[in-house]
Amino acid sequence: MLHIALHFILPLLVAVIMHRKHWRHSWFWMLTAFVIDVDHLLADPIYDAARCSIGFHPLHSATAMVFFAVALLLITFLPVLVPDKPHTRAGWPLYRLRLQLFLAGVGIHLALDALDCVF
Repeated sequence: MLHIALHFILPLLVAVIMHRKHWRHSWFWMLTAFVIDVDHLLADPIYDAARCSIGFHPLHSATAMVFFAVALLLITFLPVLVPDKPHTRAGWPLYRLRLQLFLAGVGIHLALDALDCVF
């Protein structure tokens, strides 16, 4: 139960620390990372408390983790190729900020799943 609670609490802490003024927006977009758990539907049984998700489910594989990490690095450090839209926050186009928050949420999600495998 603590594992599930941490999936909500840790993104909340990151959102409050990093985006104090818009923490609800940031928290929402980090929580959308739960969508990667759709790959649990491919497993039989769908949920097994004793099973480690890392390496078992396709979106929890090493290949997927590398893809998510590279995508986060690219979206964070490459210059924006599309001109800024009128709806920006701190000079960031909102689509880019939302994608960065989603990918950060995926990283938090996978790190918590990996930590759960250790314990």
